[in-house]
Amino acid sequence: MGNKLVKQLDKAKKKGERVIDLHGKGISDLPDEVGQLDEVLLLNVSANSLKDLPDMLGNMSSLTSLNVSLNKITELPSTITRLRNLARLNVACNMLPTLPRGFGGMNALVFLDLSCNKLTEISNQIGLLNTLHELYLSDNLLEELPEDIGRLENLEILYVTNNQLTSVPSTIGNLSQLHDLSLMQNDLVVYIEGVEVFKEYLQSDAYVEDARAHLDDS
Repeated sequence: MGNKLVKQLDKAKKKGERVIDLHGKGISDLPDEVGQLDEVLLLNVSANSLKDLPDMLGNMSSLTSLNVSLNKITELPSTITRLRNLARLNVACNMLPTLPRGFGGMNALVFLDLSCNKLTEISNQIGLLNTLHELYLSDNLLEELPEDIGRLENLEILYVTNNQLTSVPSTIGNLSQLHDLSLMQNDLVVYIEGVEVFKEYLQSDAYVEDARAHLDDS
Protein backbone atom coordinates (compact mmCIF):
# COMPACT_ATOMS: atom_id res chain seq x y z
CA MET A 1 0.00 0.00 0.00
CA GLY A 2 3.10 2.22 0.25
CA ASN A 3 3.02 4.00 -3.13
CA LYS A 4 -0.75 4.21 -3.10
CA LEU A 5 -0.69 5.84 0.34
CA VAL A 6 1.99 8.33 -0.72
CA LYS A 7 -0.16 9.33 -3.70
CA GLN A 8 -3.17 9.66 -1.43
CA LEU A 9 -1.27 11.96 0.91
CA ASP A 10 0.06 14.03 -1.99
CA LYS A 11 -3.48 14.42 -3.29
CA ALA A 12 -4.69 15.50 0.16
CA LYS A 13 -1.90 18.08 0.28
CA LYS A 14 -2.86 19.55 -3.11
CA LYS A 15 -6.54 19.69 -2.18
CA GLY A 16 -5.78 21.35 1.14
CA GLU A 17 -7.67 18.72 3.12
CA ARG A 18 -7.96 19.36 6.85
CA VAL A 19 -9.03 15.88 7.95
CA ILE A 20 -7.15 12.66 7.11
CA ASP A 21 -8.94 9.48 8.20
CA LEU A 22 -6.93 6.30 7.56
CA HIS A 23 -8.23 4.12 10.37
CA GLY A 24 -8.52 0.40 9.73
CA LYS A 25 -6.70 0.45 6.39
CA GLY A 26 -4.13 -2.26 7.15
CA ILE A 27 -1.26 0.26 7.14
CA SER A 28 2.04 -1.07 8.48
CA ASP A 29 4.19 1.94 7.63
CA LEU A 30 3.28 5.62 7.66
CA PRO A 31 5.43 7.39 5.03
CA ASP A 32 7.50 10.50 5.69
CA GLU A 33 5.26 12.37 3.28
CA VAL A 34 2.73 12.74 6.09
CA GLY A 35 4.97 15.54 7.36
CA GLN A 36 4.07 17.63 4.32
CA LEU A 37 0.49 17.95 5.55
CA ASP A 38 1.18 21.06 7.59
CA GLU A 39 -2.41 22.32 7.22
CA VAL A 40 -4.14 19.15 8.41
CA LEU A 41 -6.04 19.53 11.69
CA LEU A 42 -7.03 15.90 12.35
CA LEU A 43 -5.13 12.70 11.60
CA ASN A 44 -6.62 9.31 12.42
CA VAL A 45 -4.48 6.22 11.77
CA SER A 46 -6.03 4.04 14.47
CA ALA A 47 -6.65 0.31 14.12
CA ASN A 48 -3.75 -0.40 11.76
CA SER A 49 -0.50 -2.37 12.13
CA LEU A 50 1.92 0.48 12.80
CA LYS A 51 4.98 -0.31 14.93
CA ASP A 52 6.37 3.21 14.84
CA LEU A 53 5.64 6.70 13.57
CA PRO A 54 7.87 8.77 11.28
CA ASP A 55 9.92 11.64 12.68
CA MET A 56 8.36 13.85 10.02
CA LEU A 57 5.08 13.67 11.93
CA GLY A 58 6.45 16.55 13.99
CA ASN A 59 6.15 18.81 10.93
CA MET A 60 2.34 18.69 11.00
CA SER A 61 2.32 22.04 12.73
CA SER A 62 -1.44 22.69 12.47
CA LEU A 63 -2.48 19.32 13.92
CA THR A 64 -4.99 19.59 16.77
CA SER A 65 -6.11 15.94 16.99
CA LEU A 66 -4.02 12.77 16.54
CA ASN A 67 -5.39 9.25 16.97
CA VAL A 68 -2.88 6.40 16.69
CA SER A 69 -4.71 3.99 19.01
CA LEU A 70 -5.05 0.26 18.37
CA ASN A 71 -1.68 -0.25 16.71
CA LYS A 72 1.57 -1.92 17.81
CA ILE A 73 3.64 1.19 18.43
CA THR A 74 6.56 0.66 20.81
CA GLU A 75 7.95 4.18 20.83
CA LEU A 76 6.72 7.67 20.02
CA PRO A 77 9.10 9.87 18.05
CA SER A 78 10.60 12.74 20.03
CA THR A 79 9.42 15.08 17.27
CA ILE A 80 5.83 14.57 18.41
CA THR A 81 6.59 17.10 21.15
CA ARG A 82 6.84 19.79 18.44
CA LEU A 83 3.08 19.57 17.86
CA ARG A 84 2.33 22.63 19.98
CA ASN A 85 -1.27 22.99 18.70
CA LEU A 86 -2.19 19.39 19.52
CA ALA A 87 -5.22 19.36 21.83
CA ARG A 88 -6.21 15.68 21.62
CA LEU A 89 -3.78 12.76 21.61
CA ASN A 90 -4.99 9.16 21.66
CA VAL A 91 -2.28 6.51 21.80
CA ALA A 92 -4.35 3.90 23.64
CA CYS A 93 -3.83 0.19 23.05
CA ASN A 94 -0.28 0.15 21.81
CA MET A 95 2.93 -1.23 23.36
CA LEU A 96 4.53 1.90 24.79
CA PRO A 97 6.84 1.36 27.80
CA THR A 98 7.59 5.07 28.18
CA LEU A 99 6.89 8.53 26.82
CA PRO A 100 9.36 10.70 24.89
CA ARG A 101 11.46 13.26 26.71
CA GLY A 102 9.97 16.71 26.44
CA PHE A 103 6.33 15.60 26.26
CA GLY A 104 5.62 18.06 29.08
CA GLY A 105 6.04 20.82 26.52
CA MET A 106 2.86 19.80 24.69
CA ASN A 107 0.94 22.42 26.60
CA ALA A 108 -2.11 22.63 24.34
CA LEU A 109 -3.30 19.13 25.29
CA VAL A 110 -6.75 18.88 26.86
CA PHE A 111 -7.25 15.13 26.20
CA LEU A 112 -4.59 12.45 26.62
CA ASP A 113 -5.33 8.73 26.41
CA LEU A 114 -2.39 6.47 27.32
CA SER A 115 -4.48 3.53 28.46
CA CYS A 116 -3.76 -0.07 27.51
CA ASN A 117 -0.01 0.22 27.01
CA LYS A 118 3.02 -1.07 28.93
CA LEU A 119 3.85 2.07 30.89
CA THR A 120 5.71 1.39 34.14
CA GLU A 121 6.03 5.01 35.18
CA ILE A 122 4.85 8.51 34.37
CA SER A 123 7.47 11.20 34.91
CA ASN A 124 6.87 14.49 36.71
CA GLN A 125 6.71 16.15 33.28
CA ILE A 126 3.03 15.27 33.33
CA GLY A 127 2.58 18.18 35.72
CA LEU A 128 3.53 20.64 32.97
CA LEU A 129 0.41 19.75 30.98
CA ASN A 130 -1.76 22.11 32.97
CA THR A 131 -4.32 22.47 30.16
CA LEU A 132 -5.34 18.80 30.52
CA HIS A 133 -9.01 18.13 31.24
CA GLU A 134 -8.98 14.36 30.66
CA LEU A 135 -6.20 11.86 31.44
CA TYR A 136 -6.56 8.11 30.90
CA LEU A 137 -3.88 5.78 32.29
CA SER A 138 -5.84 2.56 32.78
CA ASP A 139 -4.50 -0.89 31.90
CA ASN A 140 -0.81 -0.19 32.30
CA LEU A 141 1.87 -1.34 34.77
CA LEU A 142 2.05 1.75 36.94
CA GLU A 143 3.13 1.26 40.55
CA GLU A 144 2.87 4.92 41.47
CA LEU A 145 1.75 8.30 40.22
CA PRO A 146 4.14 11.27 40.23
CA GLU A 147 3.75 14.01 42.82
CA ASP A 148 3.46 16.61 40.07
CA ILE A 149 0.15 15.16 38.90
CA GLY A 150 -1.27 17.52 41.51
CA ARG A 151 -0.30 20.45 39.30
CA LEU A 152 -2.96 19.59 36.71
CA GLU A 153 -5.26 22.31 37.95
CA ASN A 154 -7.78 21.91 35.12
CA LEU A 155 -8.04 18.11 35.26
CA GLU A 156 -11.63 16.89 35.43
CA ILE A 157 -11.32 13.19 34.60
CA LEU A 158 -8.61 10.77 35.79
CA TYR A 159 -8.78 7.02 35.09
CA VAL A 160 -6.02 4.79 36.47
CA THR A 161 -7.95 1.52 36.51
CA ASN A 162 -6.12 -1.83 36.45
CA ASN A 163 -2.57 -0.86 37.36
CA GLN A 164 -0.36 -1.80 40.32
CA LEU A 165 -0.85 1.21 42.57
CA THR A 166 -0.60 0.73 46.32
CA SER A 167 -1.09 4.39 47.15
CA VAL A 168 -1.67 7.77 45.53
CA PRO A 169 0.25 11.00 46.12
CA SER A 170 -1.27 13.48 48.55
CA THR A 171 -0.91 16.18 45.89
CA ILE A 172 -3.89 14.68 44.09
CA GLY A 173 -5.91 16.62 46.63
CA ASN A 174 -4.94 19.78 44.73
CA LEU A 175 -7.06 18.74 41.75
CA SER A 176 -9.97 20.99 42.58
CA GLN A 177 -11.71 20.47 39.22
CA LEU A 178 -11.56 16.67 39.36
CA HIS A 179 -15.04 15.14 39.36
CA ASP A 180 -14.53 11.73 37.75
CA LEU A 181 -11.94 9.41 39.28
CA SER A 182 -11.43 5.68 38.73
CA LEU A 183 -8.90 3.66 40.73
CA MET A 184 -10.50 0.25 40.39
CA GLN A 185 -8.40 -2.92 40.10
CA ASN A 186 -5.31 -1.68 41.90
CA ASP A 187 -3.68 -2.74 45.17
CA LEU A 188 -4.50 0.44 47.05
CA VAL A 189 -3.98 0.22 50.77
CA VAL A 190 -3.62 3.94 51.47
CA TYR A 191 -6.27 6.55 50.75
CA ILE A 192 -6.04 10.21 51.63
CA GLU A 193 -8.47 11.16 54.35
CA GLY A 194 -10.03 14.55 54.05
CA VAL A 195 -9.66 14.87 50.30
CA GLU A 196 -13.12 15.39 48.87
CA VAL A 197 -12.56 13.43 45.67
CA PHE A 198 -11.57 10.38 47.73
CA LYS A 199 -14.59 10.74 49.97
CA GLU A 200 -16.72 10.54 46.84
CA TYR A 201 -14.72 7.60 45.50
CA LEU A 202 -15.01 5.66 48.76
CA GLN A 203 -18.78 6.15 48.68
CA SER A 204 -19.15 5.18 45.04
CA ASP A 205 -20.18 1.94 43.38
CA ALA A 206 -16.71 1.83 41.80
CA TYR A 207 -15.06 1.46 45.20
CA VAL A 208 -17.55 -1.22 46.24
CA GLU A 209 -16.75 -3.18 43.07
CA ASP A 210 -13.02 -2.69 43.67
CA ALA A 211 -13.26 -3.93 47.25
CA ARG A 212 -15.34 -6.92 46.20
CA ALA A 213 -12.77 -7.83 43.55
CA HIS A 214 -9.98 -7.79 46.14
CA LEU A 215 -12.00 -9.98 48.47
CA ASP A 216 -12.59 -12.46 45.66
CA ASP A 217 -8.85 -12.56 44.95
CA SER A 218 -7.83 -13.08 48.57
